[in-house]
Amino acid sequence: MDLDQAVTVALASGHLSGILPSSVSVTKVIKALIAASEERIAQIDSQIRDLQCMRDRESGLIAWLKLGISPIRKLPDEMLTNIIRHARTTVQSSFWLSQVCKHWRQLAHRTPALWTGQLPLRLLTVADPSPEHIAVIKAYVQRSNPLPLYYNLSNFFSSNKTISPAVAEGLLVGAARWVYLSVEGYPSLLQALAKLPSEPLKMLGSVALRGGTKAQMLVSAFLCAPLLHRVALRVAHTDKFPMPWPQLTELELSENNFSLWIGILLQCTNLVHAKIYASRNVERDEDTDNLIPVALPFLETLDLHLATHQVASCFGRLTLPELRKLEMVLDTEAGEWAAPTSAVFSQFQDRSPNIEDFSLELCNIYSIALHSILLHSPNLTDFRLDCCRDSVDDYLLEEIQRYDEDQVHLVPRLERLLLWVVDDAWTEERLLVMIKSRWWTTEELQALPEPLPVARLERVDISRTDDEGPPFSQSFQQEISRLKAQGLNVEVR
Repeated sequence: MDLDQAVTVALASGHLSGILPSSVSVTKVIKALIAASEERIAQIDSQIRDLQCMRDRESGLIAWLKLGISPIRKLPDEMLTNIIRHARTTVQSSFWLSQVCKHWRQLAHRTPALWTGQLPLRLLTVADPSPEHIAVIKAYVQRSNPLPLYYNLSNFFSSNKTISPAVAEGLLVGAARWVYLSVEGYPSLLQALAKLPSEPLKMLGSVALRGGTKAQMLVSAFLCAPLLHRVALRVAHTDKFPMPWPQLTELELSENNFSLWIGILLQCTNLVHAKIYASRNVERDEDTDNLIPVALPFLETLDLHLATHQVASCFGRLTLPELRKLEMVLDTEAGEWAAPTSAVFSQFQDRSPNIEDFSLELCNIYSIALHSILLHSPNLTDFRLDCCRDSVDDYLLEEIQRYDEDQVHLVPRLERLLLWVVDDAWTEERLLVMIKSRWWTTEELQALPEPLPVARLERVDISRTDDEGPPFSQSFQQEISRLKAQGLNVEVR
C-alpha cells in the first residue's frame, strides 16, 4: 500500500473525519494522523496510571487487613516490649524501632532501656546544631529515665572533632542519673560541667576528666556526690575541680604543683589505690625536719611520678601502715637520691613496714642508698629497678647474699629480683654467689630439716644496658643455664 492509499484508508476509516477537508495535502494528513495517535496514547497512559493507583490502594488495603490478623498484633505489650529490646542493637536502631508504627513508638518511648546507649559522636560533634538537633539529644537522654547512665566521651580517635556548648549542655539533662562519667579532650564538656544542676549527683560513683583549658570555670557539683569513690583528674587546673576527697578510695591525679597535690592526697583518708603524676615539678626542697606525718590507714598501692628532690618532702608527710605496693618513677634531671632523702625515706619505711612490692625507675641512686631501702623493707617479696644506672654493684649483691652465720639477713622474704638497665658495675662471680645463696631445688628445699631464714628466689632478671653489652664468660653462661634447668626463672643479659 502506497502513501496515497494509506491516507485514503485513514479518511475512509473516520480517523480524520471532521478534522481535515478532503482537499488537504498528503503531508498535512500525516501530521494530523500523528497528532491524533499521540493524543490517544496520552489518554491510554492516563488510564494506566489510574489503574495502577487503584491497584496500589487495593494492595495496601490487603496488607492492612493482613496486619490486623497477624500474630504480632495479638502479643501482649510486655512481650512485644521484650522483642523490641532484643531487636535493638545500636542507638540508631532505637529510633528506627520507634518509627515502625504508632503503637511501637508508644511502647519504645515507654521503654527506658532502649535509650541508655551512648549517643554516637557523629551526632554529638555537629558543628552548628539546630534547636531541633538539641531537642533530639535532650529527648533521647530523658527517655532513659529512671535508669542509670554511663558516659564515656573521648576524642582520642577523632581529635579534629569538637562538641558545641549547646550539645554539651543538652547532655547534662540526665546528670542526676550518672553512674560513670569519663570526658577526655572535649573542653566544651568540661566547661559545661560548671552548669550542672544544683541537685546532688546521687548515683555517681566514678569520674575521669582529662584535657581542658586554663580558663576552666569552677566545677563544684561533684562535692554533692555521696557515692563518688573513684576519681581520675588530668586537667589543666586541678583546683577548679574540687572533689569529696575524704570519701575517695581510688585517685589518679596529674598536677605539678607540689603543694596542691600533696594537700589533696593528705585529705584522702580512705584511699586504697593512688596514682600521682607530678614529675615536672620545679619547686625546690623545703625543710623536712619538722614535718608531721599524716596517716592514710587504708592505702595499699601508691604509684608516684615525681621529681627526685621532692621525695623527702612527700614521704616525710606520709604514714602508710597498710601499703603493700610502692612504685616510683623519678625525674632524672631533678637531681640524685641524696643522703637526706635516704634518711627521710627510711623513717617513712619504718612507719610503713608492710611494703611487699617496691619499684624504682629512672633514679640517680647509688648502691649505699639502695642498701638503706632494702634494710628497711623486712616484708619485701618483689624488688624492681628500671633504668637506674650504676646503682647495682658488688657491695649491694654481697649484702643481699645469704650467709650461713646466724644474722639478720637483708630482705629475707625476697622472691623476685628485677634489675633492668643497671649497667655493669657488678661482676659475674658476685652475682652467681648471691643467686646460689638464695636458691634451692624443690627436692633440696623439702629435704631441709628446718625452714631457712630467707625465702627461695623464684625469678631473677638482670640487664646491664638497653643495648647488647659485652658477652658474658662461657662458664657464667653455663651456670645460668644450669640454674634454669633446675627450675629457677633467671635471665641475665
